[in-house]
Amino acid sequence: MNKYFWVSLLVLFSGVPCFAAQTAPPTAAHTLTITLDPAQQRLTGSDEIVLNTGGRARVHLRLGQRITVNGVTLNSRPRQPALKSGLLEIGLKENERHGNIRLRIDYQGVFKDPVPIRPANTEDPGYGVVGVITAQGAFLAAEAGWYPDVVGLPQTFDLTVVAPAGMPAVTAGHLIAHRQSNGHSLSHWRVDRSMGGVPLAAGWWRHQQKRSGRLTAAVYFSEANLPLADAYLAATTRYLERYTRLFGPYAFNQFAVVENFFPTGYGFASFTLLGKRVLRLPFIIDTSLGHEIAHCWWGNGVIPDYAQGNWSEALTTYLADYLNTEQASAIRARSYRRQMLRNYATLVTPEDDMPLTRFRSRYSPATRAVGYDKGAMVFHMLRQKVGDAVFFDTLRRLYAQRRFKKTGWSDLQAAFEAGAQRRLSRFFQQWVTQPGAPRFALQDVVRQPSAGRWQVTGTLIQSTAPFYALKVPLAIQTTGEQYIFTISTAHARTPFQFTVAAAPELLTVDPDFDILRRLYPAEIPPTVNALKSRSNVIVVTSNRLPPNHAGIAAAIDTLIRGLGVKSHRIMPEDRFTAADGAGRDLLFIGLPQPAVWRPILPSTFRLTADRLTVEATPQTESGDSYFAVHPHPSSAGKVAGLFLPLAPDKAPLVARKIAHYGKYSYLLFNRGSNRHKGVWPTRQSPVMVKWTTTADKE
Repeated sequence: MNKYFWVSLLVLFSGVPCFAAQTAPPTAAHTLTITLDPAQQRLTGSDEIVLNTGGRARVHLRLGQRITVNGVTLNSRPRQPALKSGLLEIGLKENERHGNIRLRIDYQGVFKDPVPIRPANTEDPGYGVVGVITAQGAFLAAEAGWYPDVVGLPQTFDLTVVAPAGMPAVTAGHLIAHRQSNGHSLSHWRVDRSMGGVPLAAGWWRHQQKRSGRLTAAVYFSEANLPLADAYLAATTRYLERYTRLFGPYAFNQFAVVENFFPTGYGFASFTLLGKRVLRLPFIIDTSLGHEIAHCWWGNGVIPDYAQGNWSEALTTYLADYLNTEQASAIRARSYRRQMLRNYATLVTPEDDMPLTRFRSRYSPATRAVGYDKGAMVFHMLRQKVGDAVFFDTLRRLYAQRRFKKTGWSDLQAAFEAGAQRRLSRFFQQWVTQPGAPRFALQDVVRQPSAGRWQVTGTLIQSTAPFYALKVPLAIQTTGEQYIFTISTAHARTPFQFTVAAAPELLTVDPDFDILRRLYPAEIPPTVNALKSRSNVIVVTSNRLPPNHAGIAAAIDTLIRGLGVKSHRIMPEDRFTAADGAGRDLLFIGLPQPAVWRPILPSTFRLTADRLTVEATPQTESGDSYFAVHPHPSSAGKVAGLFLPLAPDKAPLVARKIAHYGKYSYLLFNRGSNRHKGVWPTRQSPVMVKWTTTADKE
């Protein structure tokens, strides 16, 4: 999110009392009433705070830059706070420093961050929006400074939100009631914990809920999305029950799925805020919803200590997204792990890489691949190292012991060491505090018959330092049988020797993609991800495109922004030369005339003037827009994208969607909807040896 400067109301701990044992613990209890005026994009607030400062001599409170303070009273007497270094300071007299004091703040502010309706790039889940109040709805992040925040003290909130009739409000707390009064909607909430701040959303919603034992699932949907309510309520209940069994009791009063008027993907304590179009995507219930609910255990339950890095996205990805796939199918789980490794290798250059202790949040494809994909693979390896029983038992104990406490990677390490009853310092050092990942290769591999069996010898190479200490599985495939061997490596070269019953046909390193490692280009078919965040891309427009077509121009702009291309140059085909294309990623808009630059369509694809047909699918698919990524025709390590807008008027709509299909090599669209997608097959790689002859020569 964007950073905002603060006008502050913060408690400074000075003047510590001599008899601390006789002083009640410092607290701040808010009774806060907020009125939302969508027509003026205005918020008006009145906050009465009962404070016990624990003997402090000064109080500071903070409000956002967009807030104007109309009045401050302390114990019903006016006070004029002093502005000092961006902080609003209130000095306390001697008789005000012990016991409770009552501070009242009246204020107002206008919140009108620009809201993206159809954004091209979706790496920032909030699109930089921190505070906005409109006729469509309202969203106020804690960072907007919409309420007086007493920093450094435990805080509770009795919050009432007054809004136009039919516009209830939701926050991360316990719902007391929604009701209508005198043409207004009144939403009454109790917030007992405010770690990480208090968010607020309001909208033109219908509220429905479903109880299952002590668990409550709720939805706040517009009339248009109300038909989705039953499916979301059932799925929410299912996830709450599953995670309660896995990790321990749910810590909040309910979990609500809340519709937003712009396409966010936020998770907060006890609710998720999803865009109205996002809710309609058919895969959200099976993917993003479970992820956001799991955050109530990991992220909003056990709180990341961001000074040590944000581990919660990695753990939540593994325990929600990945584990859901694993429970469905071992084959799908293997594909999921392979895709995480492909994301990491494709999106994270050595310059962009960082240790997990430095990851805070995603704001680019590279940070997402590190914090989510790389991190999830680390938890997968940790689970393999300690075993399922220890892994899940440790998580349950960690949740029980660290709920609502800041928790860092060091705390996770201590918990897993206690559960496994052994030191894990080397594991955490090389995978968490050290950037990068190993890259393996096979060298001098020979198979030969030996006493009626077959012997395979060779060397496993770690190609770059630092060298990782780990156990690496190697698979030998014979006719009808697979053998799995494991070798321990901690050096540049590790020799191996195996014996099998029949002639080996294939030797593969890490066949199930269980190890976080850097894949070779041969293991990564070109995909949409390969064009993301690239620099110095040459966009070549075909001579066969309609001249000056507004749809084509808009599609190019949308596609470049959606892919997050850092720099590019657009060239017409008749000015494009071999020198221009050398060493640069390319993006062709329309098929170019020179055959040397033309990405080759597979033999099963049939292209006509206004249609492209894929004939090799179980059911023939045709489309009017096509996007694919191929290897660069002359520069290793570079790629060539191809966008065929055979229906130019639909091109901008299709261009908005392409970045969402990052793991695919080719996409076929018809009338703006995806009809077919796939990944090019992989080639031979340095971690694979194939044999076709009877025996290797000695």
